[in-house]
Amino acid sequence: MPHTDQQLAAIKTPGNILVIAGAGTGKTSTLVERCLYLIREGCAVDELLMVTFTEAAAAEMRHRLRTALAEEIVKSVGEDEERAKHFEEQLALMDHAQVSTLHSFCLELIRRHFHLLGLDPQIRVLDETQTRPIMYDVMEEVMVRHYDSSGRDAVRELVRRSGSPSDDQVRTLVMKLYRYQQARANPSGWLNEQRNRFSSSEPVEWREWLDSEIRNWADEWLPFLNAQQGNANAERAADALEQLPKSSITREHILEMTAKIRSADSGWPNRKKTLFRKPIADLFAEASFWNSICAIEKDGLDPLSVDWANVRTDTLTLLELLEEFGDEYRRVKREMGGIDFSDLEQLALELLLDEDNDVAVACRDHFEHVFVDEYQDINAAQDAIIAAVTRPTGDEREGNGFLVGDIKQSIYRFRLAEPELFRSHAQNCSRSSMEGTVLPLSENFRSHEAILSAVNDCFTTITADTGIDYGANEALSVGAREERSQYLIESDPDDLCRVEYRCLTEPEHKVIREGPFDESEEEDDLDRDAREARWIAQRLMRIRREETAIINRQTSENECVEWRDMVVLMRSPGPRIETYAREFHRMGVPLQAKRPGFFDALEVMDQVNLLRILDNPRQDIPLLAVLRSPIGGFTVDELAEIRHTKRRILFWELLGEFHRNHSEEKEPILQSAWRKVDAFLTQFNEWRELVRHASLSYTLEVVIEGSHYERLLEGGIRSSEKRANLDKLLDLTRQFDPYQRQGLHRFLQFVDAQLEKGKDLDSAPPATANAVRLMSIHQSKGMEFPMVVLAGTGTEFNLRDLYEQVLFDERLGLCPKINDPNNETRYPSLPFWVAQRREKKLLLEEEMRLLYVAMTRARNYLIMTGSRRRTAPKLLKALTEKNAMGSPYKAGSMQDWITDWLWKLSAAEMEAGAGRNGFFRWEIGEPDWEQSSESGEDSPQSREVSKTDLEHIQRMLEWQYDWKDATREIAKTNVSELRGRAREAAEESVQQFGRSPFVAQPKQPDCSDRLTASEIGNAHHAFLELMELIPGQTALDLKNAAMQFRDLGLLEDRQIQALDFGRLARFWYTDVGQWVVAHHKNVHRELPFTTRFTRAELADLGIMLDGRAGDDDFIVVQGVVDLAVILDDEIRILDHKTDHFSRKSLKFKVADYAPQLQLYASALERIYRRKVTHAWLHFMTIGKTVDVISD
Repeated sequence: MPHTDQQLAAIKTPGNILVIAGAGTGKTSTLVERCLYLIREGCAVDELLMVTFTEAAAAEMRHRLRTALAEEIVKSVGEDEERAKHFEEQLALMDHAQVSTLHSFCLELIRRHFHLLGLDPQIRVLDETQTRPIMYDVMEEVMVRHYDSSGRDAVRELVRRSGSPSDDQVRTLVMKLYRYQQARANPSGWLNEQRNRFSSSEPVEWREWLDSEIRNWADEWLPFLNAQQGNANAERAADALEQLPKSSITREHILEMTAKIRSADSGWPNRKKTLFRKPIADLFAEASFWNSICAIEKDGLDPLSVDWANVRTDTLTLLELLEEFGDEYRRVKREMGGIDFSDLEQLALELLLDEDNDVAVACRDHFEHVFVDEYQDINAAQDAIIAAVTRPTGDEREGNGFLVGDIKQSIYRFRLAEPELFRSHAQNCSRSSMEGTVLPLSENFRSHEAILSAVNDCFTTITADTGIDYGANEALSVGAREERSQYLIESDPDDLCRVEYRCLTEPEHKVIREGPFDESEEEDDLDRDAREARWIAQRLMRIRREETAIINRQTSENECVEWRDMVVLMRSPGPRIETYAREFHRMGVPLQAKRPGFFDALEVMDQVNLLRILDNPRQDIPLLAVLRSPIGGFTVDELAEIRHTKRRILFWELLGEFHRNHSEEKEPILQSAWRKVDAFLTQFNEWRELVRHASLSYTLEVVIEGSHYERLLEGGIRSSEKRANLDKLLDLTRQFDPYQRQGLHRFLQFVDAQLEKGKDLDSAPPATANAVRLMSIHQSKGMEFPMVVLAGTGTEFNLRDLYEQVLFDERLGLCPKINDPNNETRYPSLPFWVAQRREKKLLLEEEMRLLYVAMTRARNYLIMTGSRRRTAPKLLKALTEKNAMGSPYKAGSMQDWITDWLWKLSAAEMEAGAGRNGFFRWEIGEPDWEQSSESGEDSPQSREVSKTDLEHIQRMLEWQYDWKDATREIAKTNVSELRGRAREAAEESVQQFGRSPFVAQPKQPDCSDRLTASEIGNAHHAFLELMELIPGQTALDLKNAAMQFRDLGLLEDRQIQALDFGRLARFWYTDVGQWVVAHHKNVHRELPFTTRFTRAELADLGIMLDGRAGDDDFIVVQGVVDLAVILDDEIRILDHKTDHFSRKSLKFKVADYAPQLQLYASALERIYRRKVTHAWLHFMTIGKTVDVISD
């Protein structure tokens, strides 16, 4: 297909270019074609810098460019040999081309110039799951340092005034503020700016902002007030705003204006006050705020000065704490030999902006052209990096930046993306050609014209008066109309609707239906999600039954839609996946969805909720969740009866009262409830006592075993998957064992942080089976589907971030709430109030962009659904009376925008609750259920269970083996299991003294698909087993050897990426390493053994066993020694460890691993009948070797 005029302009226009590429406009192919155009003009591939933000996108770009070069070679051979040779050379250079993520480019820059930064050239990049526990540890050290200080401490005062019973709020705020600071182009400069601002004795800047912000506020309200037709009160309020001066607004002006607005909030027409006041109610509340900060108090004090005095000291303390945390965190990372992703950006900037070196000049000279994809998702630090390596237009050489993006598809603000940077750059280029050229791509090659028309019409309506431009340059049109005529509306029959909207309302009456739903249900008992899921399944079933046609992308021919062609998109599907799976199954519609995140899995939630109440039982939600789970085993009726005995107290207190006062109950349900409460409280108290002294992982093992939870899973579906989740949870808790008393609290902090940042960004489920796919809008970014169902549009927006104690604003900086010292209340400061309103707009603009991304994924059909809590008559009456929503910033859900669009599209049909506009139809009302004849399974049949059967089952469940204690001891085990026993024994022996010195330092929690700490250790052991023991090997030698092992199929790429060749090489230059190399002929690697030990012998090694077996009974132990040097008169053992920990924790690590090596030594002495003289532990992270026998 030939390029369009817009694409040709983007391919050939010289200089700095900003391409605004709408959805489906072929931006990636245009970017690759521009690369080919430049290569044809003589540019070399290794002179191009192409960066994007994900590994997948970088791999796709690299693949497309490589393929395009190969195609150019094929075309040129036989016709232009010189041209063919040129492209062959470029293809050969592809391995050296800088086509990568921005972080990969930064890492390459850092490793190339490590000496300028004083870094190890083999420094490792730590991901978030590795750095988060380190941040917690550093935060703990910083806070403890302040708590241990004598005298009055500002940090202690800050915590006291935070209003929280713990310092969690302050800790979380510091770490959140640190991440925000590190995304700035100049973090230290930003910190100094904030410190200087709050060092002033008077709120000078606040007073300066007063004039501009009141003017901005008035300008925002005036258009809305003037649009309130027939509302005299709104007109009076508008007059008050119009009388404000255009500049130099004084306190008196503001007080006069607020008085007039208060006056306008009276004299409402009879029976119309709610109708007229509700749309402008926020105006009166906001006017009261302006009055409160301008009215001089009775004692003559200025409210702004009072607020400043209340907030200034705490904010300066917070900034000092931030600086202290940042310094300590950087020190710990350097000690570990690691850096995080923000370090990659900041260290690259340090190199590029340092005037004492020529790194930036070298980059600008080397890279003839710089390409940036997805530029709308950039942050300030990343933008500064791009600017440093790109030649400006005014340079003596031509500008060389090619930035591609679309602000309408920027949906990653939670990753600190700043779409305002894209908008600012576009505005600068539009104002001056010296900044560059803006080129639009608006011809869409994905979607049917009906869908594009719906998108254009919807967004023209809802983006009016917002920060999102949707004009002629942004509106999408069908690309290549002649070649793609089947995508035009005129090609469709008149009765075909390609866009639907269905708003499902609450039922007016209870209707009991039976049939396709496996069981009788009261329809209004269905929750909103279930009702919507069922309607979607029914609609898709009908579409499939009717053999609806879609257009094949490759052949352009019509074909019948398959399940795999359909996708359901949602804002946050995680909590709803199980509901959709159940309802789709009932309707016989196959559904493929990635299961909820690890912490959303029911079996994990049960255990985490239990840990939450072990930490603090005075939490109703997790407590009730545990009681309803298999751990508690309570029924809903039993919990309701317990609550009925006393209301308005915490459920934890209620359990105690119920247990004390209702032991003699005669009513069966209360008897059953009391027995369960008695059993639960007894067991809970044992567990809570245990968690105070034992390790977190051991406590959780006891809980799972004691509650028979794992056995209960065996009777359900996906039991193996659920057991694997429990094992993974146990692995995670083991990483927090070293914190001993604070392990539980820190683990829960880690879980909360994972849940907070969990944006459902895992890879989307592939179309591997013929099933409907369910995924999030974020997962669908960059994808397209023949039929899209956008579900859950009625879900309310999450605005929780607006109510934090401190907001961060690009212009205003830190914006804290005021802590009133007199009555311990909090209220917004002037900058907080301004930042909160601005942040709300930015959040809602991101939700608009999510709606745009979702709608533009569809190729052939688009169906949008949502649910309302009202019945249809009440909802339609409200929609008819409101005369459209007004400001799009007043929306509470995507559904509000859609219904506002509908009102403007067909207001006359709104009262009827249904309408059609050509290719688009919509309906608001109750779901219209139909019988399903294609359900995959029959309804389950229940049968009555006899009393005899129940008694037999009860006896079987209660039966216990008389020698149960003896069965707990194993007859055969491995060294790792016994090492765990040694650790538990050590913990128990020092319970009364607090933290055990024998508990391992934490591994890095990993909830991702990356290599786990265990897998990284296995990778090192695999390489150490394979490598040849030759003196003088460098890190490069070892890396080349690893590549050879990979080519032989002995190592995987991801294992090689995890290997630390620098530290591996350094070990073999130590005394121990050189001794081993010198005796390489006597080296035995991965040496297996099997031997027997009595209980007494294991006890001598610090390994205590449970059970009733006698001391003379033995256990068979199997193990594998990493490396043993077996000489005629002695044996020496070496074991490498890859754990991450600080040097001060070395003695704990040695104590943790010593029983393992002592067991190795004892086993080899028995087998080979010679003395083990040395047993070395080498810790690669800190480069330290310890002999657990001789030292």
